[in-house]
Amino acid sequence: MHKFTIFTLLFSVTIVAIIADLIFNNYLDKPLNQTPKKAETIVEEEVAEPTAPPIQEEEPIESTITTNLLSGAGFLNSVLETVPFSGKLFQIIEPAGVDPQNIFKINIFEDKDFAATTYEIPFPEAKGAKELYSYLKTQISAIPEATINESNSFGEQSFYLNIASEKKTVFLVVQLKNSVFAFEYPHKSHSKIIKLIPLL
Repeated sequence: MHKFTIFTLLFSVTIVAIIADLIFNNYLDKPLNQTPKKAETIVEEEVAEPTAPPIQEEEPIESTITTNLLSGAGFLNSVLETVPFSGKLFQIIEPAGVDPQNIFKINIFEDKDFAATTYEIPFPEAKGAKELYSYLKTQISAIPEATINESNSFGEQSFYLNIASEKKTVFLVVQLKNSVFAFEYPHKSHSKIIKLIPLL
């Protein structure tokens, strides 16, 4: 045999072997930069059952009104009585868009004498408090027996509410930072409420 024939025969066998390898191992379907993976040994492991993530409880919101603040405002022997919110401020207006669970209604007593009722409505941001303040002012203005005296003497903004049938009671609404406070109290408590507002 000639050297050229032997070379051609070996070259043909090599080409056929390379093509067969390409076809059987699917090298043509893989990206060029991908190298063939080595055979991996599969080891069975115990799979732990998934567990639910721990429940993150939100910090309960608490009223800012405390007996210490009341003492600082001049309330002597103060007693706080938290009562469920009935759904209406001053028994006349619903604070729309506010979850009743987030409204604190607290009766304040000095010893056994009633001193005031406070409503505290906190918001995450001041924008919510401003919107509620404006809403309350608009809604109360529409009540025939009620008049508003917007004094803006307290907090960011404030108004007194005068109700013709309630001459012995003072009604005051104050937006203070990101909360709205509403106070309902007899005239004798006025000076103490005025001292309490800056402490909130």
